[in-house]
Amino acid sequence: MKPDDWVVLETFSREVAAEIAAAQLEAADIEARVTRYDRWGASPLLGNCTGGRVYVKRFAEERARAVLRESAPSDEELAKLAQAAAGID
Repeated sequence: MKPDDWVVLETFSREVAAEIAAAQLEAADIEARVTRYDRWGASPLLGNCTGGRVYVKRFAEERARAVLRESAPSDEELAKLAQAAAGID
């Protein structure tokens, strides 16, 4: 593998959380990409949910992990951001 190959940094159960993480990385001058995936609930009644994976270049992986550790929002902050992104008051 080459240092500039893309690697999965983190997988999130909500796509919006992956987008927030990618924005934090970009703010730290680390190039990041997000791909989405569908997760199906434990039962048909729960439906599906869209998750997200954050990718960074291999050479930036260690620094990117440090950035996310230092800037990790609380669960409360994530919930507020997710509601705002979904247009929920």
